[in-house]
Amino acid sequence: MASAKNYNLILALDSSSRSLTFAVGGRIKKIVHVETDKDFRHAETVVLQIDQLMKMAGVSLDDVDCLACGVGPGSFTGLRVGLAAVKALLMSRRAACLTMSTLDLIAQNALENLAGGISHVHVLVDARQSRYYTAHYVWQDGQLVKKGTDQILNIQEIIPKIKEGSVILGDGVPSFKSADASKHLKRIEFLPAAAWYPRAAEIVRLALEGSPLLAETDVRGLKPAYLRPTEPEERLLALEKRKNG
Repeated sequence: MASAKNYNLILALDSSSRSLTFAVGGRIKKIVHVETDKDFRHAETVVLQIDQLMKMAGVSLDDVDCLACGVGPGSFTGLRVGLAAVKALLMSRRAACLTMSTLDLIAQNALENLAGGISHVHVLVDARQSRYYTAHYVWQDGQLVKKGTDQILNIQEIIPKIKEGSVILGDGVPSFKSADASKHLKRIEFLPAAAWYPRAAEIVRLALEGSPLLAETDVRGLKPAYLRPTEPEERLLALEKRKNG
């Protein structure tokens, strides 16, 4: 858990989705952010976007004393690229490192919609093969409270968890919404695409507030939260299962 600290400058990023997002904030008294949609071509843009962000904010990387990032779940390749960038920056300076679940980060996009009896939030991120990375939150005592942990589930496993009066967001919305199994759900609000992706500006905001959603780590402990094996690993596991079956 992170505690509220007076960081000089926080540089945040999330690279788990098709949208690459960066933000910086702290002593500059504002949060400056950059969002790009490069269809997962993160390796080509991450260094350029950090440089652009620093110029926009009128600050230098030398001023950064805290690096914060979403660690997934999400795109395996995107996460590897983003976390490699954070590790490189950590090894070149003395800086704190904060991490958070990308699902927790996406859930922040629902805050402005929690009114009119809406009390449950479900994040659904497409995990391919008819599965979703998902997490459930409840609006309780003026804050968003996580119920359980990040999971990878199929639609039949998710449906019973969704209560009336829920907001659903994430890039899994289109496939979930079109599935026959979801047709009977009542009083459900699906948020538009603008709310489906993580925003690094929210990481900065949460870090400045000392949110318990962020955890402190170091370069050795900075690891992606994949929740499932990679596709080559899954193929190997299937092959081993057939061989032993």
